[in-house]
Amino acid sequence: GDMPAVAAHALLPLQLWAFGRLVDIQRPFDVLSAALTTAMLIFTHPFNAIAGIAFVLTLCLWRKWIKHRQTPWLSVLIALLAGIGIAAIYWWPALAEYGLVKWFPQPEAAPTLQLNALELFKPMEQVDLSELIPTPQLRLGLAVIIFGILGIVGIASQWKQASFAGIYLLLGIVICALGLTVFDNQVWLLGPITFCFAVGGSVAIYALERFQIPPMTAFGLSLIMILSTTITVWLGPIWPASSNDYSPQAQIRYEQQGFGVAVLPQGSEIPLTIPPDLPPNRFVLNSYQLGQINKFPLNEISASRQATVLEHTSQRDIFQLQIQSPTTLVIQTAYFPGWEATVNGKPVPLRPSENGLIEIDVPKTSNGELVIELKDTPLRNRAWTVSLASLIGVMTLGLWRQRKQIGEFADLPLLPRSESRILAIVMVAFISVITLFVIPNAPLSLRTTAGQKLLNASPIRARTDSGLELIAFQLERSEYHANETVSFTLYWRALR
Repeated sequence: GDMPAVAAHALLPLQLWAFGRLVDIQRPFDVLSAALTTAMLIFTHPFNAIAGIAFVLTLCLWRKWIKHRQTPWLSVLIALLAGIGIAAIYWWPALAEYGLVKWFPQPEAAPTLQLNALELFKPMEQVDLSELIPTPQLRLGLAVIIFGILGIVGIASQWKQASFAGIYLLLGIVICALGLTVFDNQVWLLGPITFCFAVGGSVAIYALERFQIPPMTAFGLSLIMILSTTITVWLGPIWPASSNDYSPQAQIRYEQQGFGVAVLPQGSEIPLTIPPDLPPNRFVLNSYQLGQINKFPLNEISASRQATVLEHTSQRDIFQLQIQSPTTLVIQTAYFPGWEATVNGKPVPLRPSENGLIEIDVPKTSNGELVIELKDTPLRNRAWTVSLASLIGVMTLGLWRQRKQIGEFADLPLLPRSESRILAIVMVAFISVITLFVIPNAPLSLRTTAGQKLLNASPIRARTDSGLELIAFQLERSEYHANETVSFTLYWRALR
């Protein structure tokens, strides 16, 4: 899965909440909280961070142009700039060193995910545990769709009270249209689309009131509808214990078999500083298989130069050397700015080879210790300085505002007692449903059985010599005309 995108989906509403406090309540440390949420979004998912900043500016413009309220633009600008500054340790080196990396697509065995209109508006389905690789469901879900439709009715009937939701719903529709047409391969857009539709659907209660449903009843119906239409999420799969091997050796085998890159999500491009057609060094591969990783391959060893591995980590290698004359060594590690080498504590020249690997000039030594490690560069140190200065600056601003501001209590609206009772009843009822039907080993399980996706498929038996058996196929539809493309799904079973 795409864990950064999932985390960013949680940070989007958190950032808007922080800036909402900043423009409405203006507490001393609201600038700090807004800056930190902005920085977290940039660290987590830069594209979602751009969407988050757009949502914040939309909030401020809504206050100014529609509600005609005073907006503390200076505080908003300081929070955004401070958040960008705090994240400088990430984006500054990434942008400055972007040209040093070339991006290549993964093998065709890893399909590229795309947004699709037919798929987007389907309800969510439970994951079939029989699937070896579950198919990602790039869908909005019933709750978002139903409340989005009700939100349109509520916005049309109560524009004055629902203008905020209306603007975000319109923004979500625009992003959705762009995602389905121009940027269909940018699946991360599903997060901002869902967020905008959720904000737009928050005024669905106005639509229920339009049908003369009492507010108390409408509130309870809304809660029941939300909880019931998200039942697929509550019925997340209980995965059996995995026997898969995730060791470095297994990752190498996975890549050698052409399935993609083991440490990258499907569809992500491969960042390389070496030619993509550079053949793997068999001595290094053998060292991985033996569990004794050695980036100093055997073909570099001769009677005049010997090397023994003392330590290996992802950012550091230590070798014991015996070199009879000055020589140039090629270490099987991709070069990148920051790599440095020392022999017995003295720096030695290190540069990229013709193939993008690390090349080191080593002097004569009878019992030398070669240390190769990835360190900071001047650029990264400057980025750290900017980040720390931004964090200290916004914290100092919060302390200064706290001393200047007279203490007062915020008069925040509380939920009426009658609505609290309805909320409690609905939550207790839903917790009871989860206890009876959802939790592991529940007495009355609602989970589907393994192999549910084969119910509408046509059975077929075709065994191969590679340990796979074709067990079923499924057509997209039952009728086709001449010259049409026939799309179908094949279901295979692993025999070993």
